[in-house]
Amino acid sequence: AYNAMSDVYFLPTDDDEWTRLNKQHIAIFVGLGALYPVPDVVRSILAPKEGEVKRILDLGCGTGLWATEMAKEFPHCEVLGVDLAPVPIDKMDVPANCRFELDDITKGLGHFKGQYDFVNARLIGAGLKNFRQTLRDAAECLKPGGMVFWLDGDYDMYAEDQHVYMPFATDEDASGSWFQRIVYEMRRGAVNSGKSDIPGMSEALDAGLWKEPLMDPVTCRTGSLYFPIGPWPTGIKNITQAQVVRYVGSLMRQDLMSVQKAGHAVVKRSGYSEETLAEWSKKSDEEMMDGNKRMWFRMRMAWGQRCSEEGASAPPVPSTTDDPSPTESIYPYYYIYTTQEESLREAALRNRNKDLPEPPLPIAKT
Repeated sequence: AYNAMSDVYFLPTDDDEWTRLNKQHIAIFVGLGALYPVPDVVRSILAPKEGEVKRILDLGCGTGLWATEMAKEFPHCEVLGVDLAPVPIDKMDVPANCRFELDDITKGLGHFKGQYDFVNARLIGAGLKNFRQTLRDAAECLKPGGMVFWLDGDYDMYAEDQHVYMPFATDEDASGSWFQRIVYEMRRGAVNSGKSDIPGMSEALDAGLWKEPLMDPVTCRTGSLYFPIGPWPTGIKNITQAQVVRYVGSLMRQDLMSVQKAGHAVVKRSGYSEETLAEWSKKSDEEMMDGNKRMWFRMRMAWGQRCSEEGASAPPVPSTTDDPSPTESIYPYYYIYTTQEESLREAALRNRNKDLPEPPLPIAKT
């Protein structure tokens, strides 16, 4: 089942998709060690303040799981989740301080301007026609000092050392990855439709928010979460970390095996037959189950706080030295980049060897 409210977002909206998204949510939570980055800063921003209502906005809230968990963690905050489709959650499971609305965020967010202390934008990039515009719209939703957190997928897979691109397989050269081929065709189909700004999303999040006019550059960071596709990593000496890595690897394998099948609809628009896609999916599943293509799936992240006024620093965040919660994830493949130069340098390493000839599209039948 697909969403009839949008011709941009190309993944389903049904029970199987919601199950997949919840698995993905757990993997991201385990990787970050929290529902958000830099927990000490976020908890300070959202701490109760007399005479002020703290508000959280979840853009593209999906199953509503992140929003409801934030509402439980911060019961004094008002949490709003917006999405193109109704949230598939029992009303009895929704905390009193959490609500959901149907909304198309590509049509602007002016009705939320200046109202929120934390804005979450997770895995919505493929459904945006103009990523930079929505990025700036989201920043305008913030109060001074409020934080926006962007997280989205990297549509390229990486080999064992995390910086080497895993090329896609073709009928002429099957040494690459069939899973990468399906994801490549999903991206190509979405971009060629003229309705999805995945390249803009990739460029913007790797560059970070440092030069965005509403953001305080001192507070800006980017990051990478690398997830193994399957529980194949070995040699991790810390037993707890090894168990965590195997767990999230298993979750991401289940997640991505579902993604590549859900993406058939957009790939078929490019002219590929159901028989071809079924064969690619079979080979892709074999890759991931056998572990003969040891691949990493990367989540890209960017966050920062809004200035007090354009060009001014964000209001200072209260001290959190008495917060007993850990401020760093135990997950070993979570990397934070503190400057734009560092973030772009990492992007340049990842982007080597990606300039491959595009596979020819199927010849249209007459």
